[in-house]
Amino acid sequence: MHVLIVEDEFIITQTMQYDLEMNGFIVCGIAATGEKAIAIAEKEKPDLIIMDINLNGTLNGIDTAKRILKFLQPEIIFMTGYESSDFEEKVKQVEYTAFLNKPIDVEMILPLIKKVDQRNEKI
Repeated sequence: MHVLIVEDEFIITQTMQYDLEMNGFIVCGIAATGEKAIAIAEKEKPDLIIMDINLNGTLNGIDTAKRILKFLQPEIIFMTGYESSDFEEKVKQVEYTAFLNKPIDVEMILPLIKKVDQRNEKI
């Protein structure tokens, strides 16, 4: 499974990349902005995107996901360090797999990713 990490905090991306790769997943890209995430998604066609809601740049994670979903149908796991209630209405506009609150550790996210991976194998 190819995973794109969209997060603007370097330490989080590095930790997440290491944890995912140690568990057999391929991190096909890391983006700190929505614009870069879109470019990577167009090129790499990830199966899963782990997307922070608040990003550097002009696009937030929800708007970025909307644009990506126009040309690709990846699974999306949103994450945020803010109150999830602040984003509940906006996130309903996007088809997504899960919404997690930070901090996120590998034990929290791996079961979701493995479930997505198993679902994609059956297709």
